[in-house]
Amino acid sequence: MSKGKKPSSKKSLEQRHAEIDDALIQLQGLGLTPEMEGVDEFMKIVNDFFDKGIHASGDIIVKGTKRRIVYKLSMQPHIACSIMLKHDPFA
Repeated sequence: MSKGKKPSSKKSLEQRHAEIDDALIQLQGLGLTPEMEGVDEFMKIVNDFFDKGIHASGDIIVKGTKRRIVYKLSMQPHIACSIMLKHDPFA
C-alpha cells in the first residue's frame, strides 16, 4: 500500500496580507521608509513572501536608527507571522 501525501496547506495571498499589512503601516508611522538602508532589503523579502510565497526569518539592521527589524514570515497557517522593531545600541 502506498501512503497518500497530505495536501499542502499554505496561507493564501489574502491571509499573508492580513497578517503583514498592519505591521508595515506601523513601521512607516515610525518613520521607516523603503528608501532607508535595511528597510529596502526587508521590503524585498516581504514582497517575495507576498508574491512568491517564500517564507523567511531573520533580522536586518536599519542603518542610522539603532534599530533592527526582527521578522518571521511563515507560510504555515497555524504559525503566525511576526515583525518586531528592536533597539540595538550597536547597530
